[in-house]
Amino acid sequence: RLVFSLSFKNTLQAVATHQAESIRTQIPDEFLADFNGWVKEIEETRERIKREVADVFAQAPKDTRKDFAVWVMSTRKDISSYLFALLDGHDIEPIIYKKAFENRPNETAVKQSENTA
Repeated sequence: RLVFSLSFKNTLQAVATHQAESIRTQIPDEFLADFNGWVKEIEETRERIKREVADVFAQAPKDTRKDFAVWVMSTRKDISSYLFALLDGHDIEPIIYKKAFENRPNETAVKQSENTA
């Protein structure tokens, strides 16, 4: 008996490491809908957050780090880690993959096969 398993967490890791397309070719057909749905959710969330952070960052005062910090903490504390990363010239995608999905349940798709031949 073979057991195939796929999880949201593993899909998130695949997207974060740019391996989703490679993995997609190896996934049994019965998992593709789950995998594709999770990839779409991850990519849409990532892009939405990137747009929102860029829009807010454009409005933030950047004369001094202190001015920036005061503004961020009083205006958009909820996305402060992204904003400070941008200020420091860092890519925010790794932070998005960590923070945006930290409270999301780890769904799993499992299929058992009795045919081992």
